Amino acid sequence: MHLIGFLSNRLILPIFLLGFWLLPASAPVWAMDVDEARHLLQRLTFGASPVDIASLAKLSREQAVDRILDSLEDPDQPDPPPFVSLPRPNYWANGWETRDIVLQRVAERDQMQAQWIEHMITSKTPFAERLALFWHNHFVSRFDPGRVSAPLFDQIALFRREGGGNFRVLLRDVLRDPMMLTSLDNVWNTSSHPNENLARELMELFTLGIGHYDQQDVREVSRALAGHGVDFDGGWTYRFAVDQADTGQKTVLGQIIPAGTQDNIDRLSDILLAQPATANLIAAKFYTAFVSIRPNPQATGRLADVLRDHDYELRPFLRALFLSPEFWSPANRGDLVKSPIDLIVGFSRTFGLQLPDDMILVDYLDKLGQTPFMAPSVAGWREGTPWLNTKTIAYRQLIVSRLWDALRVADRTPRSGDLAIRFSSEFIMTPTVFTVKVNGAEVATLRQTIGLDLQKQRAKGDNGTLKPMWETAIIPAANLPADIRSVEISHMSSDPDSHLYVNWVEVNGLRYLPQNGHWNPSTGSCSAAPPGMFYCNIGLVFDIVPFDQRQAVIDDLRADHNSHIEYHTARLQFANAPAHQPMFEQAIREMVNAEDRAIPGQQNVLQQWLLARPALQKLAEHPDPKPAIVQPIAMTVQGGTVQGGTVQAGTMQVGTTRANAAEISNPAQEWGELARIMTMDAAYNLK
Repeated sequence: MHLIGFLSNRLILPIFLLGFWLLPASAPVWAMDVDEARHLLQRLTFGASPVDIASLAKLSREQAVDRILDSLEDPDQPDPPPFVSLPRPNYWANGWETRDIVLQRVAERDQMQAQWIEHMITSKTPFAERLALFWHNHFVSRFDPGRVSAPLFDQIALFRREGGGNFRVLLRDVLRDPMMLTSLDNVWNTSSHPNENLARELMELFTLGIGHYDQQDVREVSRALAGHGVDFDGGWTYRFAVDQADTGQKTVLGQIIPAGTQDNIDRLSDILLAQPATANLIAAKFYTAFVSIRPNPQATGRLADVLRDHDYELRPFLRALFLSPEFWSPANRGDLVKSPIDLIVGFSRTFGLQLPDDMILVDYLDKLGQTPFMAPSVAGWREGTPWLNTKTIAYRQLIVSRLWDALRVADRTPRSGDLAIRFSSEFIMTPTVFTVKVNGAEVATLRQTIGLDLQKQRAKGDNGTLKPMWETAIIPAANLPADIRSVEISHMSSDPDSHLYVNWVEVNGLRYLPQNGHWNPSTGSCSAAPPGMFYCNIGLVFDIVPFDQRQAVIDDLRADHNSHIEYHTARLQFANAPAHQPMFEQAIREMVNAEDRAIPGQQNVLQQWLLARPALQKLAEHPDPKPAIVQPIAMTVQGGTVQGGTVQAGTMQVGTTRANAAEISNPAQEWGELARIMTMDAAYNLK
């Protein structure tokens, strides 16, 4: 499919770009320009879609910030994975470390990860998700080593619900949150057997910071937290055990908690928040997350005063932060590094990419070092330049390339009665071909569109550790019998290096997974491979029988792991995902004729939309000998230097993506190709 085809059916880029240059003439004089709207969205949400930019560009900064803050009052709630609604088990009952139980818990984690990424991409209140992610990296709870699953979903719901409210209330609720109490071992903290883990991290990471307390304070806080745990056999809910609490007098930071006080959390929170260091730490962390990786003690001190003056109400603080001179300063534009989640979710929201199953995005996030619930330690992920090194820069470019592949085939959505097949492929010489039989009769011969050419990928530095992107083949209902009883997919390649992976087939809205199918041994010799992984010419048969989809999702949790097939999330179909919005090819053609409409060139328009423009302007004094699509940008990273989309470390050179406009000869493809090139540039990692 040509770029003009998928752009015309998928992107709202042309309509936005046409309005892009009309906005200044029709908007009030105090309205933001498009660059300011993009900047605000990039910092407060994920990416910046044309529709979102257009909706904010007619507002003033104050109006836009208030609109975004208002969204916190009623945030979108995601559909939970089915297992979350079941009665909670005792996660640490006898046998909890056996292989079957471990795999089931990992599968539950996979579902929650895919669900949250899906929600970040589709939510109508993305700032609530951005804020929930911020708190997830502040009040860090981890899936490992305890492998507790559903309470993590509840904790993110807490951050979504209270993340923009009052920090005092949030802190108190976090200290009673079953996941936090589990993750930092407070479930074992009793008056007779103290455990100081939560006490130490509460002061070091969550409130005061290092240097503002001593070991005696840690002991006293641990005493105050004794008895706060979970009911293991009662749904893993919060429980305060009076018989395990320490009711003696405690002295924390010179302040007394009187003897006889049973539930000390409220009093303890008040003591910690009365210290100026707490407001300073929170203000500094927000500043480096939303404004600049370079600390600014003067600005954070001013913002900390706002936090204290409003009794830790977060809305006045956030408003002051997002309307501060530092937030809007050109010197701080392009000064933040996109996290892996920011990169992938931001790309998806910017270009309208929506997948039937987001687990592959979680796999890509894992390669980049950031998957929900899997922070490397209780200190969370290190933001900023630690995200960038020679390995991750190469992975980022390959992953963005995979996302563009997905965008090419994103319009393949089955209609009622159609048969859909979700598959991926890889090859060296011969592209993958397979046939489909329904009720024993052949109905289609299908070929890959975005299969992974292993030879070309290896030349780009891809060693095969990144899974190929899934695509969907659709057989129209008109070509199918009315009653579908079986579907057989047969790999039909003469090349032993051509591989096919089938994730699911969908019939009448129900997805059937390879684990429920069976190889047809009469068709091939590689039936020892896991079902769905075709390493030879062999057929896989799916019996199409009715089933309860909710129960099937639960049953899938017990399926074995597989290096390609995504058993644990493939059936998940969230009802609140927005419908696909078609585009008009004529709008694209109008934008291709930019010169006739006296609209500035595509290159400048796309730079302003996709790249942090001041980051480019800072280096404008170093022009290239010949015009390039993307200006060079330099940044020191771990293991090398990023310069103009290239990572250089010694003699190693990975991922050069620069090109000249003259190299793109087809005007109909020019917009999409220029956009693709810019997203592959190093500057796209900044915001």
